[in-house]
Amino acid sequence: MKFDNKLRRGLEQVIFTINDDYEKQKVWLDLSLLDVLDIVETEMGLQGRDDHEETAFCICRVMWNKPGSFRPFVQYEIDSIESCMMDAAKAVADLYLAAYHLDDDIYTKTEGRRRALSDVDKERLEMVAIKIIRTPKGIFEGPGEKAFSFISARDEFCQLSVDPGCDIARKRSLLWAMRIFLEVEKKEHHMSARYWGESGDLEKFVDDSDREVAERVRELLGVLKTPPTYGLRLKPIEEGFTGEYYPQGRTDRDEEGELIDWPRTGPGLYEVVEEDDDGVGFEGLGSLFG
Repeated sequence: MKFDNKLRRGLEQVIFTINDDYEKQKVWLDLSLLDVLDIVETEMGLQGRDDHEETAFCICRVMWNKPGSFRPFVQYEIDSIESCMMDAAKAVADLYLAAYHLDDDIYTKTEGRRRALSDVDKERLEMVAIKIIRTPKGIFEGPGEKAFSFISARDEFCQLSVDPGCDIARKRSLLWAMRIFLEVEKKEHHMSARYWGESGDLEKFVDDSDREVAERVRELLGVLKTPPTYGLRLKPIEEGFTGEYYPQGRTDRDEEGELIDWPRTGPGLYEVVEEDDDGVGFEGLGSLFG
């Protein structure tokens, strides 16, 4: 996605349209990614470009980053868009859940008000997600900023992990995003070798002090090291490579003994908080995502 003058003018016009709709309705628009994409695709100033999906995603990330109810965009948010967008790792996760787990009763910002998508729109949303997540140069983070990708997430994770006082939640979020990049790549092209051998220094953290981080690293490494020449994504083969990091057997299982679906599972799986006054405690996002 190239942030040039044409894109900037197109963004301004799309945002003007969204703000105009807000002024007319005076209500929270709750626009979905597909709603914004419709506006982008009909904007004359953006005709002829091949980054409509990425442009719509960029606009949505600014909207999703707004606390509370909707308010119109302001000029500085275009001038410094890199500081106004929702965190890329969280946005990628939201997009993935909407595209691949729409029927699992998981609310996502990507869906917006379109809670009951038609089969055609479901297929369209998946194609949009594939184009955004598999974009060769990474996900746009702003003019002059390094794009967000599997490699950038991996490098940030490894840098964070050498600091004992690092942000654990951020590490979990980065690992989730990395697993989603890999999963979408494998779903789209079984023979893809795009991330094979790109484990970097991840093996240093298979015994991280945080259980969720350690489990995510081990499972991620297992999939990363499965040779793409196997062609079909046979789960037993991937689990065989992952098992190398579990000499005593897999421990990343749910209450029913099934292996955890890590691409679908958000951070906070093993967190346990204090019980409320009524004796009912919330056991983290894992209680919502399985």
